[in-house]
Amino acid sequence: MAWQACIGGTGCGGKPSVLGARSFPPAVGGGLLYALFLLLLGAANAICSFRMAQRGEIRFCINAMLILKYGLIPFFLLNCLFGLLVCLAFFVGTRGTILFAFPVTVPFLLLAVFSVWATLLPGSFYGLQVVRLGIRQGKLAFPAAIFHLLLQFTFIADVFDAMYLSTKKWGMGKKSAAAVCMVFLLGAAAVVPAALHRL
Repeated sequence: MAWQACIGGTGCGGKPSVLGARSFPPAVGGGLLYALFLLLLGAANAICSFRMAQRGEIRFCINAMLILKYGLIPFFLLNCLFGLLVCLAFFVGTRGTILFAFPVTVPFLLLAVFSVWATLLPGSFYGLQVVRLGIRQGKLAFPAAIFHLLLQFTFIADVFDAMYLSTKKWGMGKKSAAAVCMVFLLGAAAVVPAALHRL
């Protein structure tokens, strides 16, 4: 079959394929190392967040949450851009035959998605502590706390939830929230008209 030939190292017509056995290990190894780095970073921040919450350091937890949520936005965007470029490179390099190999590539796609999602972990653990301390201080009811926890581990929603918790519940980070909202609005103003123009 065509996809078996492409995976096996030769593309259609007997030419070497970008999906050959020699092409996968570096990419997969790099992805695994990157995912491992993010997990270690998340673990270190998780430990620190629990220690700070145990001391009742709400301001520290809020500031750390905001710094990590806002600061990791560029990395999240770069991850998405890199993923799109890799998919495009595979599609062009195999002249579209990558579509026939889709069942085989599912694990690698899941690894890519997990790597991107792992960027949420460092800031989300501080968000977890903010929610916990919010319950303890009577600022959050339990049902609302569960909802905020879900948002803290959800793409994009975690950033806006961090804004809400810091500005509305503790009155902190208003200037940074305004700056990030402005960036989102400018980005939307640039992307949406261009996307509509292509339709």
